[in-house]
Amino acid sequence: MAKVLGILLLTAVALVGTAQAAAVVLTTPPVLGDRVTCLIANAGSKSITVTIDLVGSTTVNLATDTAIEAGGFAAFGAGDDDIAYCRFAITQGNPQGVRAAACGVVVSLGEKCSSSAEAR
Repeated sequence: MAKVLGILLLTAVALVGTAQAAAVVLTTPPVLGDRVTCLIANAGSKSITVTIDLVGSTTVNLATDTAIEAGGFAAFGAGDDDIAYCRFAITQGNPQGVRAAACGVVVSLGEKCSSSAEAR
């Protein structure tokens, strides 16, 4: 009986050890603009992998499993929605150093960000 329990315990430990961690998801509040740009920076010391979606009247995938090197940043924009939010799924790496935001771009202001919101 003890041998069977030992094998079950080792199997359970092996399964837990090989389980992939779930992605950490950060979202911004909705922002207004002619289009929305999702911005991400990696202030950590190692690279991360991220999937970014723009969510408005439809969901647009902006990046899938895209690597952001330590100290690097990226911006992805799209859409015809006047209001949308950004969803960032950190699929690999430490999310603690991630800084992310959404920017509502207004064309009549010279392509400037008129409203922004930090992801949490």
